[in-house]
Amino acid sequence: MTLTQSTPWFLCSVIVITLWRALSSYFMGHSLYGDEAQYWFWSQELAWGYYSKPPLMAWVIHFSNALFGDSPFAVRLFPLITYPLSAVAVYLLGTNMFSKRHGFWMGLGFLTIPGISFSSFLASTDPLLLLFWSWAILFFWLALKTNSLKWWLGVGICLGLGFLTKYAMVAFLGSMILVALCSQERSLLFKRPSFWLALAIGFAFLLPNIYWNRENGFVSFVHTLDNASLGAKFFRLKYLPEFLAGQFGLMGPLLFPILCFSLTRHIKNIWQDPARQFLTLFTLPLFVFFTLKAFLSGAHPNWTAPAYLSGTMLAVHWVLELKNQRWLLLVFVINFGALAGLNHHAFLLETLNIPRSKIVQTFKSSIYWDQVAEQMIQRAESNPTINIIATDDRMMTAGILYNLRHTELRVRKWNPSKQVHDTFDMKVPLSNDTPKDILVLSKRTPIESVQRYADSVEELPPIVITMGQNFSKKFRVFLLKDFKGF
Repeated sequence: MTLTQSTPWFLCSVIVITLWRALSSYFMGHSLYGDEAQYWFWSQELAWGYYSKPPLMAWVIHFSNALFGDSPFAVRLFPLITYPLSAVAVYLLGTNMFSKRHGFWMGLGFLTIPGISFSSFLASTDPLLLLFWSWAILFFWLALKTNSLKWWLGVGICLGLGFLTKYAMVAFLGSMILVALCSQERSLLFKRPSFWLALAIGFAFLLPNIYWNRENGFVSFVHTLDNASLGAKFFRLKYLPEFLAGQFGLMGPLLFPILCFSLTRHIKNIWQDPARQFLTLFTLPLFVFFTLKAFLSGAHPNWTAPAYLSGTMLAVHWVLELKNQRWLLLVFVINFGALAGLNHHAFLLETLNIPRSKIVQTFKSSIYWDQVAEQMIQRAESNPTINIIATDDRMMTAGILYNLRHTELRVRKWNPSKQVHDTFDMKVPLSNDTPKDILVLSKRTPIESVQRYADSVEELPPIVITMGQNFSKKFRVFLLKDFKGF
């Protein structure tokens, strides 16, 4: 038995990679990004839904914080656990479809593609979505082969948990139906009570969230439709190159072209192989749909994340069928190179003399909110009557809220229009019964717009955050005396 045919060796590889990532995440030292801080804010009050997402993300962070505290590492802990579990599901699926050797390289390939390596350091919905997606696809394959009730129950549970993580799980349902339609036993499959039971279980999980949305004006569903840009101008070609470049970057500059080549060059052979047909129907529709979406009205590259799972399996299968070890070696040199680069980016930036500002500009990351919060504390200490800080931006509000969590200062959203644009407009609006003296932290609000709401407005020295020679952020700070309300 070779190493790649050994389950213990695969599990050891997964554990080593996970520990490597965990140590890198622990010593990284970055504060939370805006979206991460927003998810942490949600976790402070458990509910069946939130402004833009279903509830499971917030629940997981709440559980992690209860056990390990509310440090950035604790908030980001769950991706370090979920991705290895997803890789195990890929290993088991690849082993069941092809061989242990295939399962080994497919599982390891998925765990080390650049998108997964990058996402492992972020508290986002993708790690949880891929966890339930990976096990749902494994259970669905086993259910199709055995018609065992336990596998259909597994499909239903994973489908439901996926719905509670991200509404994008509906794409799994679409691929399920495509697989059923393309199956030689499609008439029999649709007649199986267990198939419909799995779907019923999945939707049953979503019912509490639907009820929450009904009680809150269906805000999550409306936001999801808005986020899909269904009302946007069509044929915005400029977004397509960015989207496609994102696929190369997230799946890998070699693995993604291999996938595209294998799908186009060997499409007839794929349909003759039930396993590859199954994987193709969980890969191709997502890529085609979001590529068209990117062309029509724009799409984020990570929206195709679930397709990376089955897509990696297809690409690795094609490489293994070549029986040329150099291709396989090159794929993993790129994957592990990206993994090492992300794990030790601070050292590499210093060694290669790359300004940190370029990284900030590249990822558009709000990694400076801890510094902004520290300066706002100093401003508040200079004005003892102040215990409210108002902010006029979603990402700013999230970042300041998190970084002031251990102080007595309270953060409120500056929103004169009183229209709900984000979760903070719903949960922490600046109300008319606010204490009379407040600080306003602003990215874009002019002083003229502030003066009408207070008897006295003083513009304090701005907060300027400098990172490198070519990057700085400037924030205006206003001291309002006798705030009159909106």
